[in-house]
Amino acid sequence: MAADGQRSLQKAGPRRSQSLPSISSLSVACLSRLLLRLSSPTPVGTHTLFSNSLTMHASPLLLALAALSSLSAVLATPTSFEGVAHIPRRNEAPVYKTCQKRNTVALTFDDGPWKYENALLNELDQAGAKASFFVNGNNYGCIYDHAKSLRRAFNDGHLVGSHGWEHQDFTQLSRKQMHSELARNERAFQKILGVKPRYFRPPYGNLNNDVLEVLNERGYRGVFLWNKDTKDADGAGADEGKRVYDNIMNAAPRSAMVLNHETIPGTVHRVMPYALPGLNHAGLRLVTAAECSGHGSDPSNWYERVGGREERNDSWNC
Repeated sequence: MAADGQRSLQKAGPRRSQSLPSISSLSVACLSRLLLRLSSPTPVGTHTLFSNSLTMHASPLLLALAALSSLSAVLATPTSFEGVAHIPRRNEAPVYKTCQKRNTVALTFDDGPWKYENALLNELDQAGAKASFFVNGNNYGCIYDHAKSLRRAFNDGHLVGSHGWEHQDFTQLSRKQMHSELARNERAFQKILGVKPRYFRPPYGNLNNDVLEVLNERGYRGVFLWNKDTKDADGAGADEGKRVYDNIMNAAPRSAMVLNHETIPGTVHRVMPYALPGLNHAGLRLVTAAECSGHGSDPSNWYERVGGREERNDSWNC
């Protein structure tokens, strides 16, 4: 079992994802280059559309019209890419760093389940808030020893996602090791909740393409980072956490995905009793990371049903 101070040091210095240009700005840039070619006296020739793809004979005019058509299709797509930290390839899980819906806040809590979870659930229930819990199998304690509070979070309609089994940096693992970390946590979810998680938060916020491909292979629908950090696991006190939430209440547009840790007593007993009423008073909706990123508010869509729950038995060990 890791002490709070030890885990705080381990969580220090998470990498941040760089923001990406929007789809529309990329399309406009491509179209502008085509139109510049159209304005020059270029003869009909051979143009390659999308490298390693289709080669065809066409005039610049036809290419410009094709680009206009593609741009219109992109801009007409109802799915917003605002808040997407990484636009995935076909074989990768998508990554989100903030809410796509305005005036929504996703409160996220890492590293549990832990002994303060019931108190935190009481605070959330009193505020009418939904939150997201990204849990480990064997970090501060063994997940099976906290099955009751984890089931309560699940039954209360909070999102319960995976944070890996032992809080390891996935970018330092082989694919085989990644699969093992995820599979052990999935087995615990199945035994305790009767479901397999579909959402993941990487320990330390560290990702690479191998991690995203492994997650996609295992059926994960999304990876959640954050754009606001209370730095509670880095040793920041409750006053710093309150300041982060004050900034969210006063920001425009007001939407955020906030990193907290349910293992820090000050977060549970001091920051949340302050932040939850303030966020509600500011007119912000406190929803799960799944809902605020466009994955819906129906909990049945957040998991894969894999059988009934178990009662504790000899296999419930870490």
